[in-house]
Amino acid sequence: MHRSDASLPVVGLGCCRRLPLDGLCDSEIEHLADPAVGQLYIGTTPPMSAIASAVINRLMPRYPRMVFHLIAESVPILMLELRRRNIELAIARMVAPASTTDGLAAAASNSVI
Repeated sequence: MHRSDASLPVVGLGCCRRLPLDGLCDSEIEHLADPAVGQLYIGTTPPMSAIASAVINRLMPRYPRMVFHLIAESVPILMLELRRRNIELAIARMVAPASTTDGLAAAASNSVI
């Protein structure tokens, strides 16, 4: 393989194919090289946003090259955003038992008065 090649060989189950690296931007490659660099998308409910902000403020000096994105929404919206992988962490109070098969529907039904 030549150094000018923009792909890496992937070997598995007896076959070999190439995966292009063109889709990765520099920040994603930098994150792979240094786990203290990157972005974290956090969702929280408005009452919990003060706690989330305090935690982020303590983490920022330790990880100056990390970027934290914080959104404040209701629990059903946060659960939907988690499923869509738009946020990586949700900070909220539990509104339904963890054994519920559909937490989003349970959260929505518990929030209706």
